[in-house]
Amino acid sequence: MKTNSKGYLQLNLFPKKRLIHEDPPVYVIDDFLSPNECKYIIQMSEKKVEKSLVVDPVTGAGVPHPSRTSFSFYHGYDIKWLVSRVHRLTGIPQENQEPTQVARYLNGQFYQSHLDALDKIGKEGQRVGTVLIYLNDVKTGGATFFNDLNLRVHPKQGMALIFFPAKMDGTIESKALHTAEKVDDLKWVSQIWLRNKKYTL
Repeated sequence: MKTNSKGYLQLNLFPKKRLIHEDPPVYVIDDFLSPNECKYIIQMSEKKVEKSLVVDPVTGAGVPHPSRTSFSFYHGYDIKWLVSRVHRLTGIPQENQEPTQVARYLNGQFYQSHLDALDKIGKEGQRVGTVLIYLNDVKTGGATFFNDLNLRVHPKQGMALIFFPAKMDGTIESKALHTAEKVDDLKWVSQIWLRNKKYTL
């Protein structure tokens, strides 16, 4: 794991990586996953998704909340080629990656403004990176909007969106506040959160 000059996780060189916001840094990578890889993840997820949860700021446990209306499923580390690709991009090994999560948004579903960083930091450290991968094209709605940056990223199949909920020392980046806007169609995403310390299930 490397830290850049401003204290954020330093990404490795990777094909089609583009910086779309400088401070704090936000990147996108077109074709991070192929169409067939996206379809594979959707097919292995669609019968397993359940009501999405959020992290309780007091207990740290996952709980349902009206701010998040999607359905999701944790694949653990079963999609080994995805875990490996995230490692190649970020330098973060599997032991510091949270289990891969896949989420499905149906018409009208959303995730209101939130920070991926954790209020309660334990021995497993802080989330210092988010790798969000869009698994299908979405015609209208469903964008990821960074409230304080006035930055909107529209879903595109196979594209990865990478941003930093906290600096490598654990300091929360409040400008990483973002919203999964209401979808007018169907949206599938894969999410992997990266820790600055070893993560255990």
